[in-house]
Amino acid sequence: MINIVQTVFSDPKPNSTGNLGGAGDSGVQQHICIASPLGFTANNWLVGIGGISNFAGNTAIKFTDPINGDWPPMEHLLARNPPNGVTDALDVVFSLMPLTKAIAPGFVGKVSAASAGQVTVQNYDGTSPTWTTNQWNGAACQEYSTGSGGTVSSNNTTGTINFSGGQTATVGNPFFVGGVVKLVVSANDDYCGAVIREISGVDPVTGLIGHCARQTTYATGANMTTGTIRAWTGPALALSFHMDDEDNNGPTDPLPDTPNNVDDGTALWWNIATPIMRMQHAIVTSPPDGVYGMNAFAQSSGDHGMAFMVVLRSAAIPTTPSGILFPRRRPGGTPMDVNLKEWW
Repeated sequence: MINIVQTVFSDPKPNSTGNLGGAGDSGVQQHICIASPLGFTANNWLVGIGGISNFAGNTAIKFTDPINGDWPPMEHLLARNPPNGVTDALDVVFSLMPLTKAIAPGFVGKVSAASAGQVTVQNYDGTSPTWTTNQWNGAACQEYSTGSGGTVSSNNTTGTINFSGGQTATVGNPFFVGGVVKLVVSANDDYCGAVIREISGVDPVTGLIGHCARQTTYATGANMTTGTIRAWTGPALALSFHMDDEDNNGPTDPLPDTPNNVDDGTALWWNIATPIMRMQHAIVTSPPDGVYGMNAFAQSSGDHGMAFMVVLRSAAIPTTPSGILFPRRRPGGTPMDVNLKEWW
């Protein structure tokens, strides 16, 4: 059965609006990194949504990972565009990636201390990671603002890493270890963040039923709708992401408006007090109305919102035999007088 395995954030507990961005690959391609301590499993599907402030014209370009390559985009919205575009805007990309190869477990945080070939890192909220001794041996590591890094030779349990190459990382800059997914952006700016949801049990051939996105300005209590896709047959998982992308209206946490939608909480922040995304999901079988969409409530008048949805088909339950074989009796024979070709 189709299932949400995990939800991973680029920065689960931001302590400032500026600590998410980072240049990368020695300045070749600017990006932020997203990692899971569990890794991501081959043949599962990843849904990624990420964006960046468009105040200075910056854009979210794509999701990519070094194992599976670039992720195909489903939708790309710029809040500056009609209808009812705003200058206080985000540029957001919405992508889907069926994994052909696993992505290793990883860590993303920031540098708290550094010397040649050694670095101590923290989670973005300033706490120390909880590791096992040498769990990262052989993994790649990099301060992705400057490219300083190498291969891990040892680590302790609270965030100190020794690595090859002898480079010195910069205190305060972002740092990754192990397997990561990157959200590539055109340049550094505020409000740069991403969310990835890992899904298991998707039909490998016809898994993508459809996707849609919509943006406009909403009155208080109005539905922030994703738009709709055509109905389907059989069980499926619908995922939606509803974003308020104006920070001048105070906290705006859209809430699910139907009992079938499961509220999966908030993500992405203008600041630590103001989440701007509400996530939802629903298991839906053969919608009766010919079309299907997901809604959320706008909580402040004049909010400019973006809403994204993707629907994934559940893989069929295997109908293989139980594995118990029963012999057939030959005419005139005994139950044990069996031709091997005649096993049920």
